[in-house]
Amino acid sequence: MTALRLASLIGIAAVAAASPASTQDPIWSPRVVQVGGNAVRVLTTGLDGRTSGEPVFVLQAGAGTPLDSWDYRFVREIASWAPVVAYDRPGLGGSRFDGHEPTFDHVADHLDSLLAVLEVDPPYILIGHSWGGPLILHHAARYPDDVVGLVYVDPSDPHRPLELPTDPAERASALAALDSARERTPLLPAGRGAESRVLMGYWLMPPPERAIPPNLDVPTAVVLGTWVGDLVPASERPAREASQRRRVEGIRRWFGDVRQLHWIVAPHAGHFVQQDDPGLVAAAVRQVLDWVEAGF
Repeated sequence: MTALRLASLIGIAAVAAASPASTQDPIWSPRVVQVGGNAVRVLTTGLDGRTSGEPVFVLQAGAGTPLDSWDYRFVREIASWAPVVAYDRPGLGGSRFDGHEPTFDHVADHLDSLLAVLEVDPPYILIGHSWGGPLILHHAARYPDDVVGLVYVDPSDPHRPLELPTDPAERASALAALDSARERTPLLPAGRGAESRVLMGYWLMPPPERAIPPNLDVPTAVVLGTWVGDLVPASERPAREASQRRRVEGIRRWFGDVRQLHWIVAPHAGHFVQQDDPGLVAAAVRQVLDWVEAGF
């Protein structure tokens, strides 16, 4: 089983490199702060001029990825509308691992502590990519009074069961590959290993056992990238495209009860929609912000 196929089975994205231009943009200047005695790399912009009650965009990256996975053009555009906070979770990017398994509750509480250190009070509009989607879902459930909007960027669907091959031999091979990957997590850097263990345990769990919170009744946007990509072998493309269609249908059902929903399916963008089409994701953020400011 290829690394790409294994990653797709358990919902772990490959780490996206930051655009070289981001390091030259004046808005892109991460710094390090201390949270609970551990270094956390964070990017903030617009906080000095924040007005009372103004929402803050809080960005939650995907599995194993640092804040650099957010395209600098996207950050620059949304920062022209409201303040932005992006960060590396413990043990990822430039943040030190804090020794805790990154469960949903721990990630939410750690982010809450970071925002307190930064003196950034609510309200927040949470923006989550990939695994960051379930993370912001659980954060909103844990701190519902703090969250006024949600933006999901090609999110992992917490309701979706793990898709395994139907052929018995291929199914056995896939399960063996997952077991092998789980056994190797201690060899990874501590933060990435811990996050990989949490993800594998989560996706191997049947959906009814995942304790998935209900959607928060706030303005919400969902942007899905559905381009399969050139790395997928031609022989696997039909199955992957069919899997994408099932995924889109499942995510649409996930958000079927949201009253204020901005829904976008982008056939030209892959998993990192914010890099393939930063303007499209920014437009979704703008819609949520408009709804929030209008009092919906």
